Amino acid sequence: MNIYIDLYLKRWNYRHSEEQKKHLIEIYTELREHIFGNVLLINGKPCAYDFVLWADSPKWISFDAINGGYDPEYVHLSVGSILMWVNIQEAKALCQQGDKTMRYSLGNPTFEYKNRWCETLSLGKVLF
Repeated sequence: MNIYIDLYLKRWNYRHSEEQKKHLIEIYTELREHIFGNVLLINGKPCAYDFVLWADSPKWISFDAINGGYDPEYVHLSVGSILMWVNIQEAKALCQQGDKTMRYSLGNPTFEYKNRWCETLSLGKVLF
């Protein structure tokens, strides 16, 4: 959890309160089986993380990139992009293994890098 909190702070300049930290631990504990991702180390020190929530269904697997964090000292190495690529490849392999369609969401296209990684599709709402 410290890797998440430390790198999130470095990327977004946001410090989590003690209550928020407890909530994050609870979320990551409860959803552990639905989370995958990677941490990139440079010289044995975490420099970036990228975690993804996933849910399996009979015909597809949905992936939702939670958010990533990185140490801005390494921005010139594109460490976030490296981890995103690794996670997308792992998601793709998981779908191919189960012969399922991959649905991978990066959320709202609020940053230019998201357009490098996906095709933006409109979402609709179903009302019953």
